[in-house]
Amino acid sequence: MAQIRDDLLTPFAMPGAPLFLCGDFDTPRRDPANPAQESSGYRFMLRTFDAQNGPGDRVTFDDNCSRNDLAMSNQGRADELDYILVVPRGVNLVPVWRRQILRRPGWDPRRQDLSYRYAVGASIQFQ
Repeated sequence: MAQIRDDLLTPFAMPGAPLFLCGDFDTPRRDPANPAQESSGYRFMLRTFDAQNGPGDRVTFDDNCSRNDLAMSNQGRADELDYILVVPRGVNLVPVWRRQILRRPGWDPRRQDLSYRYAVGASIQFQ
């Protein structure tokens, strides 16, 4: 994350232009030892990028076959690992995040889920 910031964001970000960092940061939002708290890695990620992720958890990794028929090991782990991070950089933005579960019955006779991971979407209004 520090390398992304130092090698990509700092030299190339334009002043006054918001940034949107999207992808699998493999950083759980919740602390595994205390799920009521945000993890230290998650807080580090937000601080490093000076970013917002919005309220509410959006579970993007659900390893439970009863909820996701493409679950990898069926051990029940559920985490938010994929993000659309918003760095306003002085621009008045109103972002709204949502988890998207993409399914298509019929693509496989045994499955309906299209991925073992769920997607994140965001609508961002520039004020």
